[in-house]
Amino acid sequence: MAAARAAVNDLLVKYRDRHALGEQVGVRAMVSRDAVYAYSERLSRDCERNVAVLVPDLTPRPEGRLLETLDTAVLSPEISVRYVFLDSVRKDQAAAPAVSRLVSSAAQARTAPFLPPSMTIFDKRVAIIDADQARPQEGSFVLDSPGPVAALCALFDGIWQQAHPFCEPVVATDERRTRQEVAVTELLAAGYTDEVIARRLGVSVRTARRTVAELMKRLRASSRFQAGVRAAERGWLSWVPGARE
Repeated sequence: MAAARAAVNDLLVKYRDRHALGEQVGVRAMVSRDAVYAYSERLSRDCERNVAVLVPDLTPRPEGRLLETLDTAVLSPEISVRYVFLDSVRKDQAAAPAVSRLVSSAAQARTAPFLPPSMTIFDKRVAIIDADQARPQEGSFVLDSPGPVAALCALFDGIWQQAHPFCEPVVATDERRTRQEVAVTELLAAGYTDEVIARRLGVSVRTARRTVAELMKRLRASSRFQAGVRAAERGWLSWVPGARE
């Protein structure tokens, strides 16, 4: 999952830089929320087969929409829709009922401990991605080049396979750590602050800080760096520190 998040972020940086240079790279920037709404409404209406959606942030939207990048009101009921939300929506009194309604309307929903930036893919040919997950006011990118969109589809499928069905309870991944603790371990070892970890997981900073403290105690680590090293030594990471570019 950490690799998935990094892949999307790398792709966004690449296209943001090339777009700034004025290159034609099959990507458009939409800063206006109204523009995103209008374009996503058209894509939703014209969709013929399927939609894939990553939802790291589920907050109320104007006009009754659950998401800015998908208009379910005009989406054909025959379209296959797959959502991946954060695990934290399961305990969210406002979000959980909304996700349950999606499932009852034939959509498929799963959850994961943390996700890359928000992403919606229509018919495996057009993708809308948040330009900056930490600053949604920066707008969105629209990608329609076959290569990048195919890579994003593969990325979504990988996340989907690892995610847990919303209608089934989430259990610990092993006798030691919950899914949330696994995610915190990955983010801690990658050098993220408690504030960023909280935002990635959709939990409070207090919860993130408490989980980090518990993991450091379990690892008998006196620093965050030492915690990352010991987590790697125990085989708790899906990547090897120092092996990334």
